[in-house]
Amino acid sequence: MNYHSPALEERDDVDCGFMQRWVDVLCHGIQDDRPVTLQGDTAMYRESLSFANRPLRIAGRRFDSGLAMLTDSVVEVHSALPMTRFRAEVGLDDNAVARRMVLASVVFSVESAGRELWRSQPMGPTDPAQPVEITLDGLHQLTLRVTLVNEAARALQGYWAHADFAEATVELVDGGTQPVARTLADLRLDAAVHPPLSFRIGERTSAEFFETCWRDTAITELAGGERRCTLRFHDDESGVTCRLEARQFAEFSAVEWIAYFSNESDRESPVLEDVRALDLAWLAPAPARLHAAKGSDERLDDFQPVIEDLGTIRSDFRTVRLESGDVGRSSINNLPFMNLETGDEGLIVAIGWTGQWSAGIGREPATGAMRVQAGMDGIYLRLQPGESIRTPRILLLQWQGEPIDGNNLLRRYLLTHCVPQINGRPVDAPSCLATWGGQPTPQHQACISRLAEQGLKFDCYWMDAGWYGTATTPCPDVFSGEWWKCGDWRVNQVYHEGGLQPLSESIHAAGMKFLLWIDMESAMQGVPLSLEHPEWYLSTGDGPRQEGEPLLLNLGHPEARAYAIETVSALVRQHGVDWYRQDFNLGQPMEYWRVHDTPERQGMTQIRHIEGLYAFWDELRRRFPDLIIDNCASGGRRIDLETVSRSIPLWRSDYGCFAEAEADGLQVHAAGLACWVPISSGGCVCPPGDTYYFRSNLSAALAEGGFCNDVATFEAFLAGTDDYPWAWYRQMLDEYYRARPLFYGDIYPLTSITTLPDAWLAYQLHRPDLDQGLLLAFRRAQSPHSEAAFRFKGLDPNQRYRFTDADSGQERDASAALLTEVGFTVSLPAPRSCCLLFYTAVEDAQGS
Repeated sequence: MNYHSPALEERDDVDCGFMQRWVDVLCHGIQDDRPVTLQGDTAMYRESLSFANRPLRIAGRRFDSGLAMLTDSVVEVHSALPMTRFRAEVGLDDNAVARRMVLASVVFSVESAGRELWRSQPMGPTDPAQPVEITLDGLHQLTLRVTLVNEAARALQGYWAHADFAEATVELVDGGTQPVARTLADLRLDAAVHPPLSFRIGERTSAEFFETCWRDTAITELAGGERRCTLRFHDDESGVTCRLEARQFAEFSAVEWIAYFSNESDRESPVLEDVRALDLAWLAPAPARLHAAKGSDERLDDFQPVIEDLGTIRSDFRTVRLESGDVGRSSINNLPFMNLETGDEGLIVAIGWTGQWSAGIGREPATGAMRVQAGMDGIYLRLQPGESIRTPRILLLQWQGEPIDGNNLLRRYLLTHCVPQINGRPVDAPSCLATWGGQPTPQHQACISRLAEQGLKFDCYWMDAGWYGTATTPCPDVFSGEWWKCGDWRVNQVYHEGGLQPLSESIHAAGMKFLLWIDMESAMQGVPLSLEHPEWYLSTGDGPRQEGEPLLLNLGHPEARAYAIETVSALVRQHGVDWYRQDFNLGQPMEYWRVHDTPERQGMTQIRHIEGLYAFWDELRRRFPDLIIDNCASGGRRIDLETVSRSIPLWRSDYGCFAEAEADGLQVHAAGLACWVPISSGGCVCPPGDTYYFRSNLSAALAEGGFCNDVATFEAFLAGTDDYPWAWYRQMLDEYYRARPLFYGDIYPLTSITTLPDAWLAYQLHRPDLDQGLLLAFRRAQSPHSEAAFRFKGLDPNQRYRFTDADSGQERDASAALLTEVGFTVSLPAPRSCCLLFYTAVEDAQGS
């Protein structure tokens, strides 16, 4: 089955061309001229948003555009063409603040050249909108005036009424009709005239830099509706060029870019600092909320959703900060994906930087715009002649509807344009049997034979840490042996006499792929290469290195990076490796980077290392087009837009490493990360026979470690006793394979994604192209409720659906109307239990 969901269904409420227009304005540095312009005190009026940052509303009636004004104020309307007619609906804005101003009494008027053309009666907060229609006889200028006429209200210090010229338009002599106020889309396009990033260079701000530099633009149209745009801004004074490489796709309202800084002079550049790869003013209605997620830090609540109210007016303004953490790995404190909800629309922001980043999101009181900033932390450096650096990759994705619609658009975008592709479609998420590399070859051979004997079919045989080096002590699992002594990537002949080739051949003969673990960036002082090439490694101090001291292979060093490429390439060729699992267990890379930065080169070591990481992976993928990279960093601590575009996280949290890991936490991890990243798996030590535990970890990929990461469990498995739950394992694998294609569709959490032990947790997966899906529901151990009803999303409203219970096989039919309006009732009489229901659209189904 082709698991690839369509990039985007036809949706009337998504303007896929907006971001193309946004990029056009960015490239050309100018918005199309409007024949009608406004003049006035910009603090006293707003276009198409009220002063409460909401759509204009008069006596409960909403208007999509218009002019919001404070009393007492005037706004002049100027037209390049003669105006023949003016139309509007006027009244006091119906918002929470204005409704409290019961003394307000306002007169609206329209004037030209000192002559009053129209005047309203005094209007109060509860009066309905009053229509205005005036013949203009070829005028080029109008004055719109709002006057407070209640002197008692005027005496209130700091009081202004909120008044609206809603849906104000003028007809022009050429027969056209022009809105007086710009729409939200127009205002967002106007803001795109300025590059969406910020920095300081020397004594100048980025605004001053862009004001004096010259601009060069190149746009390339590619197949499949893709556009590549290059914008160069060169500054003669500093010799620095800022270059934006952007891409945009016709079927999504999205754009992504990377900014580069280059010193094209023969002298050292001024200091470059405060670099924000994203600095965007996005005009948006209130209320506003930020949807984000926690990162991965071996916790029960890894990837749990985070929702922050951003406030609407006056004292409620605040800025929310998200960050990677302070150690230099990109997804510890927060995932670098966020969803800005503003009314019934919003903006997805994704950051691609596998190091230190932070983001700030808040509303600007003066304009009502949301200010979104993001970038790498700690840049303070001078560029040498001919030197270049890059900044984090940024993605903006516009959506309409509900916040989860934005998340599902992100999933579709990633599947279509980012995640690793083979034969033109996203890589098939694998089912993996995770084994320990320190277990001797005969045990692995026995394991492969037992799988075949019992009909347990996995896609991938996973050999984790411990297969390398020169240790002679036993290393049966993650808690024993010297597997943590990294840096010598020769096969350990004590555990694997004759190398890994015989094992690789057995894996392939059994119809599986071979996955091999390497922590290429980590090493211990004393391994041969650390002595031969100490310059390739970074340490946390400047004194003599001690035996066994942890080191960081500096991927920013060209020779060290070449060594990493050749070492992994040799292992892939010699041992038939199909999946390369890159771990990164060095806990504090920031300590290694910072100590090697000089005062005016702050951030450079990190930048070069992260650039080197991407170059390392890209070269492996170029050499081995079918090689897939599994991205681990003590669990999912390196999940970001750049790594998602090159790899799959098959072990999203180290929380699951231990037998005492709670299944409820795995549910949070699976559902939480799936809202942002479509393909992942969560490693765990699943107790044999525990269906609740197994399903808690259900994801697009499967990493089953219950056989092999626990010695006693593995020995029981190898013994092949009749009381081992072989049939249960086969059932769980069958369920997984049936569910896997559905993870390439949309996800809808049907409950909060919570860690509470007395809650239910449930979510729905839906493939619109197949009209199929599933419901997975968990009743936690302390929940007092034996039933719950769930309302489905994304269904065809004219269709009926047949549900099949994965446990009992019982079937039940229901209409889409029932499922979406009333809900589907699930009964789980026993605490700590679950149900898995598959559904598909059916013809002439019976049921209600």
